[in-house]
Amino acid sequence: MDKKFVIRTVALALSLALVQGSQAADDELLFSTPQPVGGSRFKMEAPQGSEKIAATVREEAPNSTMYSRFGLTPTSNATLKYQQANASGTRIIDIEEDNEVTQRATSAQQTANIEPAAQTVSKPTLRREIAQAQATDEDSADVAELQDNDGPSTLNAPPVNRMRDIPPRPAALAQPVQSTAAIHAWFKKMVGIALDHSPEIRGALSDMEASSWGVKQVQGQRYPQVTVGSSAPFGSFGGGNSTRNNNSISDTSASVSVNTTVFDWGRISAELDSAREGLSASALLVKETREQVASSTMTELLNLSRYKESIQVAEAYVKRMQELVTMLSGIASVDKGRASELVQARARLLSAQAQKEQLQHQYDNTRIKLVRLMGVEPQVLPAVRWNSDLIALNTALSALSDHPTLKRGEAEVRAADAQAEAIRAGGLPQVKWVVQKSTAKDQYGDTDAWYTGLNVEWSAFSGGSERAQRQAALAKMRSAQEKTQTSRYELEYQIRNMVETRDSSLMRAESYVQLSAETDRVRDMFYRQWYHLGTRTLLDVLSAESDHFNNQISAINNRYDGYNSNVAVMYNAAILLNWLAKA
Repeated sequence: MDKKFVIRTVALALSLALVQGSQAADDELLFSTPQPVGGSRFKMEAPQGSEKIAATVREEAPNSTMYSRFGLTPTSNATLKYQQANASGTRIIDIEEDNEVTQRATSAQQTANIEPAAQTVSKPTLRREIAQAQATDEDSADVAELQDNDGPSTLNAPPVNRMRDIPPRPAALAQPVQSTAAIHAWFKKMVGIALDHSPEIRGALSDMEASSWGVKQVQGQRYPQVTVGSSAPFGSFGGGNSTRNNNSISDTSASVSVNTTVFDWGRISAELDSAREGLSASALLVKETREQVASSTMTELLNLSRYKESIQVAEAYVKRMQELVTMLSGIASVDKGRASELVQARARLLSAQAQKEQLQHQYDNTRIKLVRLMGVEPQVLPAVRWNSDLIALNTALSALSDHPTLKRGEAEVRAADAQAEAIRAGGLPQVKWVVQKSTAKDQYGDTDAWYTGLNVEWSAFSGGSERAQRQAALAKMRSAQEKTQTSRYELEYQIRNMVETRDSSLMRAESYVQLSAETDRVRDMFYRQWYHLGTRTLLDVLSAESDHFNNQISAINNRYDGYNSNVAVMYNAAILLNWLAKA
């Protein structure tokens, strides 16, 4: 058997036994900066002749313990060995901490010319060499590399690339835009495009135009109403002489009538008031529609920035999981016992990819909504930090007096009231001044002269339809009043709720940012404890990575929820367009 191989095996066994018994060494490694890994990390099977090596070790070094990965059983003196190691305070290192120790131990044995079948390195000599190596190379020790040319190798292991340490690091995100002026200019530009494109606004403008023509229609009733007619007879039949002068096409006649309302109990004035209030309501509806389009555009712009920032975090999470899967694939290829860890890592990688795809889907949906609102592809900021321009509660509540929804409701109430008054006045006698003339001939062949005078018209009985029509108008008025009051209560509730949601969301966002910083440290510690010490399972590492990712997403969501709530406050207070109009 190779003498060099036996010496290395014994040195490694003693080192591992002392590592397990020294908690101080573990703590020092945990809280110190890890060194880069230069070799593969996997469990090794015992080489041929391990039983003979075990017998030699038990015979020559009864207090030593062989590590289980070499297939050897610990001796009964293991507890005493650990106590002696703790009492002596000797500083030892892990097998993957320093390859220099093994080389020094091998050199000492080769100098003493020890035969591989009969002699082994003495424990005091080896421990002295280890202590000297630790004191000399404490700050620059590298993890031992188990190379095929000069150390124990795994049986029947295929060649694999050396694995390297993958220290977790924070995801590199885009530099956020924090300038209030830049964010305001961005909102103003995007909302301006949406207002110019919106068909809803053009429809509201058309309704307002129709209401304006309705006002002119009522105004025209105050002017004289001129009616011109013509009659062309084709013949006469039956008995009598009344039609003898109107029985052929040559007896064609014309008529003209001029009617002017003299007194109508205020019917036209009431109808004009109702039409004007309808025009005012239509103008307020245009403003309300503009506020709604601006709010929808700003909300979707913020959501687009939210999902873009979340996708960047998800990409870093997927990359991290991919690195772990790649590393574990190399480990599992030579150590089948680690296959379960590879399965866990792959499952988390698939979960990370699914979460990224979900965020990408939400990003695409939001982009489509913005194209619908704006008609063009939106310009997206990399990230938004919009903690200024937060509207105070009292400012928002005081702006409700000029809210277009409430004013439109009040205009509808007045319009319904005026319509009811017009219906009441229409049921009373109407006095008109009439001027008329007809060229038709009577039975004597004479034509009528011009006529002028006052005509009185009165619908004395209508079967109750006039009264029912008036009561319906009054009921609409009361309904409009209740809707206006309900809208006021709802707006006050929405403003108070959105202010509370905004403030709490921004506070939670800050808390999640701090929590993300702590979970970043936790995942770093868990990874090093698993990778270097083996005191953590891979499930702990994956759970820490998932917690850190979820906390980052929660910080982003809460921050943008606060921004959207601030937009909702301005929209519910109807001051969003005024804010955008500021220079």
